Amino acid sequence: MTSEGFDGIGPMTFPLKRTLAVRKNDANIARGMLLKLSLFDPDRVTGRGDEVHFPVLFDNVSLLEELVKALTDSGCDFHIMEGPGLTRERDVPPTPYAKVLELVRGRIDEKLEGLIPASYEKLGDCLILRLEGPPGPFQYIVGRAYMEATRTRYVLSDAGGVSGELREPRMEVLVPPGDGRYEVVHREGNVRYLLDPRKVMFSSGNISERPLIPDLARSLPLPPGVEASADGPAGRRMEVVVDMFAGIGYFTIPLAKGSDRDILVIAVEKNPTSFGYLVRNIRENKVGERVIPVLGDCRSTLPNGIADRLIAGYLGGTRNYFRTAVELSRPEGSIIHFHDTVEVETGPEGLFNLLERMAAEDGRSLSLLGSRKVKSYAPRIDHVALDLLLGPAE
Repeated sequence: MTSEGFDGIGPMTFPLKRTLAVRKNDANIARGMLLKLSLFDPDRVTGRGDEVHFPVLFDNVSLLEELVKALTDSGCDFHIMEGPGLTRERDVPPTPYAKVLELVRGRIDEKLEGLIPASYEKLGDCLILRLEGPPGPFQYIVGRAYMEATRTRYVLSDAGGVSGELREPRMEVLVPPGDGRYEVVHREGNVRYLLDPRKVMFSSGNISERPLIPDLARSLPLPPGVEASADGPAGRRMEVVVDMFAGIGYFTIPLAKGSDRDILVIAVEKNPTSFGYLVRNIRENKVGERVIPVLGDCRSTLPNGIADRLIAGYLGGTRNYFRTAVELSRPEGSIIHFHDTVEVETGPEGLFNLLERMAAEDGRSLSLLGSRKVKSYAPRIDHVALDLLLGPAE
């Protein structure tokens, strides 16, 4: 066991590359130590020959010394060499943004290149940009370049997010689809969403929250009264879930497909266009036996006291619907997955305190089972989700 080439490392004499060479039998031990110490060079890939060569970062002498000691103590046969050894540079494909810059070069004024966004949203084979700059040729050229770089079918420009109670998007067509068909199929895991991005909203920023719903339904306590009933399978009655703002099925479909419990989801949607896609997505994902779609306003379309669990996924004043959630809850209580926007300084705790006071005014207790930041919504504003346990009515 040696540390050849390691002695004499100083802060001003680092080589451009260092490589850890080990016997093949010691490769797993060495890899684990490199990863634990964050010394694996992400810009190179491991090389293999008579030995295994790992790319090592060289800018922290104390960590390198710790690595040498750990390898020595473990009995590994190793040496640290200067240079790349058998490692090679990692092939990093150009980003779509880099491809776009190359495609538009010479076709637009160089002064406008700074207006080209590096980020975008993909829904199925539709690309959505937030593109500033002069309308006309500039936007069309950039749209066509992004369409080619991302291999999408058409390109929209987000002209102002969503507006109104019906959450209608404001989109402009930059590059129309050649076949005139604007509907897409957007896949997330085993869920398929049919939609026309010009007509109904779809937040890619909630991608981690949608599949989380069935996991929460499994991990959180059962809604009050569900386990205690002697009706239904395994001594439990069917759990009734109300999705108060179902949209095209953002949360309804993952829950209906992913839940391992006997559930019925009542999915309420006010926007007729979104409701049409909700019905189609229920059919597309084969969850018709578990979902009842309801067209209307959740404040007036359902009888009170029916929900074991509620999903309140509306944003921008969801707290104004909290009393509706309380009214829809069973008298023995419910679990409420509640989304809203809050100031960063207020945080989830401030929102919970507000809801707790509102519940108390209605004679109900409220407990916080968990909370999380879903995404940044605006400067100093976060989209948060609270998992709440509503107590029984007094």
